[in-house]
Amino acid sequence: YYRTDNSPIGQTNGAGLFNFNLTQPIADGAGNVWTGTFADWTSASLTDRCNDWSDSGTTDAIYALSGSTTATAIGNFHINCSNLHRLYCVEQ
Repeated sequence: YYRTDNSPIGQTNGAGLFNFNLTQPIADGAGNVWTGTFADWTSASLTDRCNDWSDSGTTDAIYALSGSTTATAIGNFHINCSNLHRLYCVEQ
């Protein structure tokens, strides 16, 4: 996988999941990113995804650290949906 600036991020395993540690962070620069997945790649429940990203503050969601090269690049912890963060967009 490559970032939009053509910098390599890392390779995936046979299941199509990143092998950590990544070569570079997924996004250039630090910050939080909504993912809705846990660091082990399992999908979060509807309420852990801001009710499918339609809730702006009454629930929490899973976010990741865009500047990380560890599993926290995919899932870090819960934060309230009222926070503004970017989303990852992946083309396979």
